[in-house]
Amino acid sequence: MVEQSFLSLFITFSIIELTNRGSGIIDGLFVSNFLDTDSIASVGIAKTIYSVTGILSGLFTVGTQSRCSHELGKGDIKCFNRIFSSMFYIAAAVSAVCTAALLLGASPLAVLMGASGKGAGLADGAALYLRGVGIGFPALVLTPFVSAACNIDSAKARVRKSGIVYFVCNCAFDLIAVKCGFGVFGIGLATAVGTYMQLAYLLLHFRTNVRMLRLTKFDISFCEVKDTLSLGTEKALRSLSKVISPTIVNRIILLFGGTVAMSAFSVQKDLISFAEIATVGLADATALQAGVYYGEMNRETIHAMG
Repeated sequence: MVEQSFLSLFITFSIIELTNRGSGIIDGLFVSNFLDTDSIASVGIAKTIYSVTGILSGLFTVGTQSRCSHELGKGDIKCFNRIFSSMFYIAAAVSAVCTAALLLGASPLAVLMGASGKGAGLADGAALYLRGVGIGFPALVLTPFVSAACNIDSAKARVRKSGIVYFVCNCAFDLIAVKCGFGVFGIGLATAVGTYMQLAYLLLHFRTNVRMLRLTKFDISFCEVKDTLSLGTEKALRSLSKVISPTIVNRIILLFGGTVAMSAFSVQKDLISFAEIATVGLADATALQAGVYYGEMNRETIHAMG
């Protein structure tokens, strides 16, 4: 059974959230220090894409995490693996479709996100960044999903180390993109590569001998999928406001403040995202312990978890 302290869960889930939000923060640091004002503004507009990936990852991760922790608490390892594996395949398929849509529709999406009117000149830069990030769309969705599952399977150390892998790889490839003059597309692509490296490191968990978590064949009913996704709906809806409001705010800022104001707003959004990491980590840690508790009912592991 899982024996994890609340503090340990909080730290681990904060790292997961840091990875989820860190893409925009790291890219913002490199763009603001090495590229021009238009590039900063373009990336600031396009960063709304991370809220989109947040909706999908939240939808799949929260529900699957709750169901899996509940089944694990009851000691049903077979059901635990069946639900995780099936939802993993569904999430991978959905994110692959989204990747194709993003690569094909990056330009109109950039306009929708606010690169219109006085900001029309930023549309090309925003579209390039979206295409770079879009290549890594599946990894951006699946990394929090697999991280949460590894955490349930007592692989907290791997989750933490994966955050380091991501940070180092993203920074290294961002630096290469800057030095080689790849512009905002290179910055976005660096995020994609870094996230795939992190996901690959997490998936190595399945090669270890001491684990309960295993990838099995697809075996889940439509009703189970619906019930699982419904558990993540609240977080997805909460993230939806972070998609809608920036598209409106971006237009207002560009209308009255221009590119320079948009650049400053981009930096401010990075600071806000950083501040929200601990809050989300606290909420996810609480949800996981609650799921395990109710799955175990009155079993001895409740006492072991404290």
